[in-house]
Amino acid sequence: MITIALPFPVKLLWPNGRPPHWAAKHRAIKAARKLAWQETRVALGPHEPDWQKVNLAWVVHPKTAHHIDDDAPPAALKAFRDGIADALGIDDAHFTATYTIGAPVRGGAIEVSLSEAVQPSQIDGAQP
Repeated sequence: MITIALPFPVKLLWPNGRPPHWAAKHRAIKAARKLAWQETRVALGPHEPDWQKVNLAWVVHPKTAHHIDDDAPPAALKAFRDGIADALGIDDAHFTATYTIGAPVRGGAIEVSLSEAVQPSQIDGAQP
């Protein structure tokens, strides 16, 4: 399992709010994707896993105790997800993700744990 710490996504990436200018949102997406790629490469170190399917367990630590809708994190974290996929060299269609809202943290934070998804054929006793 690999755990990556990321900053809380900027306001432009969250779906609930006033739509930003497309160019500003594009810059924010590009920066978030690059950051996630860099942090994933650092976390991987010299070895690169040969995973075909990956589980992503996201923990969103909000800036305050205000409620976050359960449909907002997948949209806000999409650029991070794409950067992780780039770093692993696989399509993000091979990801299975879960999202949990954690305790508030000053400034907010994101933790994502990556692990290989177990295929049914890899489980002992499974029929092909």
